[in-house]
Amino acid sequence: MNRYCYHASPDVPAHDLLNEATEWMHYAKGVTSLLSDLTHEADAIDCAKLSLGLDGISALMHMALQCTAQAHASLIREQARAVSN
Repeated sequence: MNRYCYHASPDVPAHDLLNEATEWMHYAKGVTSLLSDLTHEADAIDCAKLSLGLDGISALMHMALQCTAQAHASLIREQARAVSN
């Protein structure tokens, strides 16, 4: 179970949240690429360190997912406000 949470202010626009999600995904991609290169070049692999790296990638992707979910909620709130006005 992930222990990472991303809480944005309800006033943050969905566009900003989606930009942050994209940024988190770029971080995950960079770490994945680095880990892949290191694993490919290694003569021996330390499974504990590899596992820690994979957990880090999982955390970055989870943060991106949280941003995306909050952006979706923000869009729903905006639509509800538009309908009620």
